[in-house]
Amino acid sequence: VDMQAIKPDFTLSPVLLPEDIDAGFFSISGNRGFEAERVNAFELGYRYRAGSSFFADLATFYNVYSNLRSAVPDAASVETSGSATYLLVPLLLGNETDGETYGLELAVKQQVSDWWLLQAGYTYLQMDLHGPLADLEEGSVPHHQLRLDSGMDPAPRWSLDGHARYVDELSFQDVDAYVDLDIRLGYQVSEQLDVSLVGNNLLDNRHAEFKSVEVFSLPTEIERNVHGVCRWRW
Repeated sequence: VDMQAIKPDFTLSPVLLPEDIDAGFFSISGNRGFEAERVNAFELGYRYRAGSSFFADLATFYNVYSNLRSAVPDAASVETSGSATYLLVPLLLGNETDGETYGLELAVKQQVSDWWLLQAGYTYLQMDLHGPLADLEEGSVPHHQLRLDSGMDPAPRWSLDGHARYVDELSFQDVDAYVDLDIRLGYQVSEQLDVSLVGNNLLDNRHAEFKSVEVFSLPTEIERNVHGVCRWRW
């Protein structure tokens, strides 16, 4: 989006609000002085391979940002149009945020046997921002994420895959950390046809993964589900 090209009267589409407010709008004021965001990125990594069965990759990073986009809300007002009541929040765009991010990413792969592959990954991210709504940005990303993937072909034409993950809390959005599991059992009927049974988010009835704090919208949760898949190739 060209921030310099946004007109002062540009208005986003409405989204539903609870209770006595029918809808919400952001009005975005353009800024002809908006500058390009800048980053100086530093990375250091190491890879290790033990034969053809084990592989590990470690990457560390440190990024220095300046002129990051900022959107500062001005005083909101309640407006009416006919019988509808809506909230209007002006946003003033600028380059008032800077800061640093640092962390690491670790990926490991182990070929346990001809029919079993294990993969794991870990990510750590720390943000240290300075400017309007810095707490919002810092508290809207997880510090820790961990995943474990298993891929098996236990018998001819059969496959069994699993994906477990841990995601840290989003402190500003009041989203709790969660652990979840996906499993897929598949059968290759022929070269063209395969069928599978898939379960997603099996460890909990439902959980939140993200809540928008910049847009007026109702939070949603991801539910447990089990479904079948039939795929034909030609």
